[in-house]
Amino acid sequence: MVLRGRAVLVALSLGLCVGAARPQEDACAEVLDAVARWEREHPDLVRHVSIGESVEGRSLFVVRISAARDGAPEVYLGGGIHGSEGSERDAVFMAEQLLARAGDPAVRRLLETRVLWVQPLVNPDGVAGHERRNAHGVDLNRNFAARWTPGERSQHGRYPGPAAFSEPESRAVRDFLRGREQLRAYLDLHRSAEILVLPAAGVAGIDGDAVDAAALALDVAMGGIEHGRRRFPQLRGLTIDWVLGELGVLAFTLENPSTERSGPPADDPRWKALRHLLEQAGDYPRFERPPPFVFDDAWREVVATFRQGCAAAHVVGASLMFVAGADVLGSEPYGLADRDGGRAVDPDTIYHWASITKTLTGIAAMQLRDRGRLRLDQPILDFVPELREVHDPFGPIDAITIRHLLSHSAGFRGPTWPWGGDQPWHPHEPTRFAQLVAMLPYTAVEFAPGSRYSYSNPGIVFVGRAIEVLSGDDYEVYMDKNVLRPLGMARSYFDVTPYHLQRYRSHSYEVRGDEVADLGSDFDTGVTVSNGGLNAPLTDMARYLAFLLGAVPDGSDAAGVLARSSLEEMWQPILPARSDGSEQIGLAFFVQERAGQRFPTHTGGQRSFVTFFYVHPASGTGALGAFNTSTAGPVMAAVRTACMEKLSLPMAR
Repeated sequence: MVLRGRAVLVALSLGLCVGAARPQEDACAEVLDAVARWEREHPDLVRHVSIGESVEGRSLFVVRISAARDGAPEVYLGGGIHGSEGSERDAVFMAEQLLARAGDPAVRRLLETRVLWVQPLVNPDGVAGHERRNAHGVDLNRNFAARWTPGERSQHGRYPGPAAFSEPESRAVRDFLRGREQLRAYLDLHRSAEILVLPAAGVAGIDGDAVDAAALALDVAMGGIEHGRRRFPQLRGLTIDWVLGELGVLAFTLENPSTERSGPPADDPRWKALRHLLEQAGDYPRFERPPPFVFDDAWREVVATFRQGCAAAHVVGASLMFVAGADVLGSEPYGLADRDGGRAVDPDTIYHWASITKTLTGIAAMQLRDRGRLRLDQPILDFVPELREVHDPFGPIDAITIRHLLSHSAGFRGPTWPWGGDQPWHPHEPTRFAQLVAMLPYTAVEFAPGSRYSYSNPGIVFVGRAIEVLSGDDYEVYMDKNVLRPLGMARSYFDVTPYHLQRYRSHSYEVRGDEVADLGSDFDTGVTVSNGGLNAPLTDMARYLAFLLGAVPDGSDAAGVLARSSLEEMWQPILPARSDGSEQIGLAFFVQERAGQRFPTHTGGQRSFVTFFYVHPASGTGALGAFNTSTAGPVMAAVRTACMEKLSLPMAR
């Protein structure tokens, strides 16, 4: 709908600022008055276009300022997406400066050869109520489908909504911009400090050199931004990331000071920015987007990597699965679960997941934290007093906390056994806690707790012991009650296989020169069960990934296992886990960064089983892999990388 003259003032006043739940507010009225004035004073240049309605029924509109015919290069200017900031006033100021100079020959040429679209009230409900978010409580600048990540409501107002483009306001912007084939530049206005924000590096596979060059030129044209040019790769769902990645259009955020500027308008960086964008719009490229992602084609490439790697490494049997939320998009078996019995791998095959168990132990600890039973910074000595026997040259042993143990920064050694384990009659791991306790007087803390990362199996065993002490249940019982059962992992268990599941259990195989030895199906992880005792089919592990991805029904048993905010806390990097910085340790989860995006992950390796999983919140996807042969480590790493780069990252665009 297009309105002109006095009609726009009446329609906007009635439709925009008198919403269903709030009275008209001054900030909103000021914008409407300005738009009505523009249409009265410049009927040859200004027209208003309705593009939808807000949550509370206010009109969503854009204003076309131009004397050019259709087909001219276009620039979009958006304000008020965060309703409490006042950036709608910046949008009004910039448009008014352009109109005030319509008689200047140079500016008139711009008006005759360029189109400016101004949307001063992206979030009219928020502006009317002086709220950052829209009337659903959603931060609209986290609601676009660019690396969108689920999140919970918080006092900080960064809630991204239940899904990308869940809100009428963000959908209206999306639908309007998708139809602008001549759009060449997008500027999103905010208020904090003076910063020019660039889209995340590598978004949509677009070469960032041209983006960086355009940003530098814009910065120079404004006279030098006080706090420079920055990217914020940790932020998800941003408008500028979506505009560049989806539309191939140069996009920036201009953060202006929260206070009103003073000085001559001609010297104002906001006017200089708008003039520069209009001048350069004819030369700005429309970036070619990558070819459309076709899952089936990408999956075939990943499967080829998986099968070729397994064959080259003489893997006896393996399974690979890729999920999107609760849906399995791809599943691939390979080889035999039992070579001598001739039993092939199938969807029911049960593998040993080894150290991936640690992530479930971490979740159990966080459950007890959230229920007020422990604190992450509480000394482990409160629950495992036997640790007083450990030699700690760096200070009192009670300085070691649950947080240190979950982040592998407590200073304990790596293996459970400090010696032995090389004879056939030795147990695979200590079978009783008393055996581990007997080693404590001969155990030393190897570095100051919290000072660095060093992978430690005993450290997680001590967390498992704390779970038993606090709950009064054996570890396996607690986990079945509080994790496996509510997640629906009915065929998952610890250590020795129940009789009714033995027909599904994979054997494991150790390559010894030219021979491949069958190590059998079962073994006892003993007291280290919390460190590496989990056995499960991939179908059950897919339920675990659905929970990690937030793809379980609200109010369900699975949703109640752990709060989303606590899971995300576990995925916050604490210390580097690799010297090159490519992997960090959080709380029981490792975190990899690829193309500026975060992948919580873990691997496992025990008794010749090799496993991995990861989740990718930005795309809502994840992958699982399990191998039953000792030589599978390099294959596992290659397949995990292939899933991340060929499947998850493209699906986040």
